Amino acid sequence: MKRNFDSPVMVGVVLLVALLVLIPALTYRNIRQLNEDARGIVHTHEVLDFTGDVLLALVDAETGQRGFLVTGKDIFLEPYDAALARLDGLMAKLKDKTKDDPGQQSRITKLQEMIFVRMEYVRQSIDLRRTNAEEAFALVATGKGKAQMNAIRQHVAEMKQVEGDLLKDRESKSAAAY
Repeated sequence: MKRNFDSPVMVGVVLLVALLVLIPALTYRNIRQLNEDARGIVHTHEVLDFTGDVLLALVDAETGQRGFLVTGKDIFLEPYDAALARLDGLMAKLKDKTKDDPGQQSRITKLQEMIFVRMEYVRQSIDLRRTNAEEAFALVATGKGKAQMNAIRQHVAEMKQVEGDLLKDRESKSAAAY
């Protein structure tokens, strides 16, 4: 027995089959986009975390420096020594996490230079304190170290702003895909 389907029924069946193919395809595409956006968001948070950790290590170094300058006791240098041990690794991780962003790479290079200058100044004040406390106090009283640290804070804030803008962009793309 041969059945004849009339034209409206055939159009309905074709549309139904097309929807059954199109909906999973769109769902798959959106899920892939959501996963990619989530990875980007996580990546941006990691960069922000490493940037904050670098600044925290510098603050720890200053804490050790201040404690030593005031007391002259080596035990107060523990935060300084720990910060020195962490800084290179943190900077390497930060540089690796931003390897796809030339703008951030140049900012990191500048930050490394600023950190080098700052840590040399801190080391100089510690060495000076070991030999002559008054000269060490006079060095610190110049305010040069404070100015260096303020410049680093400003630079880090700019780096965080760039990442924050990137995060907003990635979050809006994720929301659109959702």
